[in-house]
Amino acid sequence: FGLLRLVEADKESRREFDPDPADDDPRGLTDIRIRRFYRLKFDPAAKVGFERIFAVQIHVEAGEFYRPFSDVLIPRVDRSDGDGVEVAVDFRPLYPEPASFPVTLIFSDGEGACYHGDTSPIEIALPDLFVPLPPTMAGYSEKLWRGFRDRDPGDLYSVYNLQVSRFSVEKLV
Repeated sequence: FGLLRLVEADKESRREFDPDPADDDPRGLTDIRIRRFYRLKFDPAAKVGFERIFAVQIHVEAGEFYRPFSDVLIPRVDRSDGDGVEVAVDFRPLYPEPASFPVTLIFSDGEGACYHGDTSPIEIALPDLFVPLPPTMAGYSEKLWRGFRDRDPGDLYSVYNLQVSRFSVEKLV
């Protein structure tokens, strides 16, 4: 496509439990939301004569391990705004699977003509899937371990919840 780029913003992703979880998942996994921030901007190398575009629709294809995405709608993008427009994309995994998502852009020019094309896919890596426990589960690990106290220690494995950034986890992996 070459006219527009969707690039990751210099802003930390938010990984959280959604305050409005889906009711149709008996496993309770779809209440996890990973919000990633991007910037939609003109590609400086593009030679197309658009100075601004209108009614931009960003469509992200979900795949089998994620809930469908809502399209992102942006009223206008100007070439003169070098930073572009901030875009938030909410990923709702059904399973903790890293994935790559195809992205399609649809927009209009100042004359009303409509254009569409693909841009670089966006990705969720393994470190993006680490989600902190919600506040309502504070102390849960201790209660769980007290319940297992009388079991054979060979049957137990430990998981520890660390409050670290995505970039810190990438350094460890």
